[in-house]
Amino acid sequence: MSEALMLKYRPKNFDEVVGQTIVTEILKNSLEEGKYAPSYLFYGTRGTGKTSVARIIAKCLNCETGITGSPCNSCSSCVSISNGSNPDIYEIDGASNRGIGDVRAIQEMVRYLPSSRFKVFIIDEAHMLTREAFNAFLKTLEEPPENVVFILATTDYQALPTTVVSRCQKFLFKPIDANTIRTQMAFIGQAEKIDLNNDTVTIISKYANGSMRDALTILEQIKYLKRIPTPSDMVQLLGIVPKKKIASLINSIGEKNVATIVASMNTMSEEGEDFKRVTGDLIKQLRNILVFKMSDNPKQALGIFSDAYMEKLGELGDKFKPLELLKLINKINAVYAGMQYGMDMRVALEMSIFDYIGGLVGN
Repeated sequence: MSEALMLKYRPKNFDEVVGQTIVTEILKNSLEEGKYAPSYLFYGTRGTGKTSVARIIAKCLNCETGITGSPCNSCSSCVSISNGSNPDIYEIDGASNRGIGDVRAIQEMVRYLPSSRFKVFIIDEAHMLTREAFNAFLKTLEEPPENVVFILATTDYQALPTTVVSRCQKFLFKPIDANTIRTQMAFIGQAEKIDLNNDTVTIISKYANGSMRDALTILEQIKYLKRIPTPSDMVQLLGIVPKKKIASLINSIGEKNVATIVASMNTMSEEGEDFKRVTGDLIKQLRNILVFKMSDNPKQALGIFSDAYMEKLGELGDKFKPLELLKLINKINAVYAGMQYGMDMRVALEMSIFDYIGGLVGN
């Protein structure tokens, strides 16, 4: 079986990391000088390279050539870290090892000397640790033994205690921009002989939402389609809600027509649309309409869109006042933030729309 794209194209050194230039430059240069922090905190959205960079640091610290910013990736230490078999590198899931007992186990492991140069503890989703676990961890995090480095990774920076944050060297991993993802997907597609066209690559880069991991997952699926995907294929694969359906729903909301709102919802339900995706796309389109209405140069403000799309925004915008759009976006966004699979997301979306309409008509 061929190696998964996600593993095959995982960066092996700082120069291969995509979309995090400032982070990798600082880390590479400091390690070249033999300087490292006892505790790092990597935070940012999913799939942006936090764990990959943590592994690269582990290789930099333990490479048989010495502490370096450019690991050789061929010595036994580098190879074992790459394949996950190095006994001194601990990758810990904070979501399933979150209690004070788990922290005590880490503290026990810290006491023993590494077989190589450093023990490196990579704690993913670190915000999931309990407050009691963090309290027990503070002293070890601030002053670990000289041969121990902690790397905490999280998608929820705000959930971390300030006492923990203040003890770490912090690095923000920003969402990777669509053009960077697009370039990388085109490169990998060509290297792997995957049937792609420009439209497909553009769709992947858009729906990855700043995550290189998500983009690679989509590309992996297309690889086994073994033909250039059609627009219909991409709609089914990604759960894309056609713009016409969203526009029809917005038109009905603007006309305050409950019957056609329900009819639009019925159509989307019968055609198997994901109502969390519907809600998210609805918010984006309402935001575009609001920007269109409030901007002196909407095309520049919104970026590159077709003339037909801009004309449609204008038509839909005529049905709303800017303040109405703002209220509607806020109501739907509040519902979207609380949506979870298992709940009736269609009903939640409908109720937020009806609440908005009821406020306008005074009922």
